[in-house]
Amino acid sequence: MLLVSERLRLRQSSKQPLARHCPHSYIDAGFSVVEGIIASVILIVAVMGTVAAFNLITSSISGTSKKNAANIAIDKDISLIKKLSVEYTSCVNPVGSVPGAGAACDVTNNFSNYYFPKSALVSDQNQFFAACRSTNPGSHITAGFKTAIDAISADLGAGIVRQPAIREDGADPQNHNIIVEYKISGSSVRLIKVSPVVSSWCG
Repeated sequence: MLLVSERLRLRQSSKQPLARHCPHSYIDAGFSVVEGIIASVILIVAVMGTVAAFNLITSSISGTSKKNAANIAIDKDISLIKKLSVEYTSCVNPVGSVPGAGAACDVTNNFSNYYFPKSALVSDQNQFFAACRSTNPGSHITAGFKTAIDAISADLGAGIVRQPAIREDGADPQNHNIIVEYKISGSSVRLIKVSPVVSSWCG
């Protein structure tokens, strides 16, 4: 005969289900696997997004660096052209703007004699004004200026190509503006308009 205490213990133990026989244990385990898969997918997506963002930032920095290098190279070239626009003169020395002119000018620029033939040289003065009004591109006062610009080394690097200098309006002899354009891979990236100081003496 069982004791009362043993009967009570057996009765209580029979009311408690064994965990290994509980159907909910399988459901809980299934949820853990699904959650792990979802977490892995989220992690993979996050990593891929980070890599893509990193590549984008790297590409952007590289593009900005190349653009800055191109701008610096173009700025240096433009400074040479602007310097030439001041040095360019109506005389054969240092740079002749009037084809065939043999006038001797003052060697210091920014003075009138540097740009305009001396008053005693009437024939050269007449030739100077003829060049100002010339409708012939080869004898126009900007002809030598265009040639001098194109003679500046165009090796700018960074894929930059300086186009040949052209007159803004070749049909108008009073228009002394020269257009210089810079391209990268065929696309225009900079365009400037410059005229030689000597053209100011054309009146």
